[in-house]
Amino acid sequence: MSKQTPKQPSWPLEIDEVHGPYTPIYETRRSLLQNLTFLIRTIPGEWPGNPDLGVGIEQYIFEQENSPRFEEFKEKTRSQVKKYLPSIEIIKMDFVENDLDQEQNYIVLKIFYIIKTMSVEEIAAFVVSPGKNVLSFLRDQTQKQDLVNSARILGVPNLSNLSRFFT
Repeated sequence: MSKQTPKQPSWPLEIDEVHGPYTPIYETRRSLLQNLTFLIRTIPGEWPGNPDLGVGIEQYIFEQENSPRFEEFKEKTRSQVKKYLPSIEIIKMDFVENDLDQEQNYIVLKIFYIIKTMSVEEIAAFVVSPGKNVLSFLRDQTQKQDLVNSARILGVPNLSNLSRFFT
């Protein structure tokens, strides 16, 4: 039996009884999702050695539904992914909104992308709430349950209706 090599620590960091100081990510697709999450979440200028890095999704959270800034965000995301995550190709990005989302001050971004090195298509949902973490999830069932559980952390009860994120 071959031993898998961890790709990176899972974020947020937490002590793992089996692995020690952190829970590792072994799967390439989950590692790339985490990298994409960091890229989308990072505000340009946060990394002193690389001030160009990042998109800063939290800067867009209070935008109105048809704001031209969403197109700016999509363009910037495509550019950043091409530069910093070349193994990912974004196919489509949509902001999934309804009145309840706006009332509770969060947005959901759905990204369709291809992992070029694996020829795998993915759909990921990113839930963004001001002052809280950006949560990201793949479309598989385990991730959907994680989304429901994490919604409680954000205090966003209507995330239990997951079909709109992954269809």
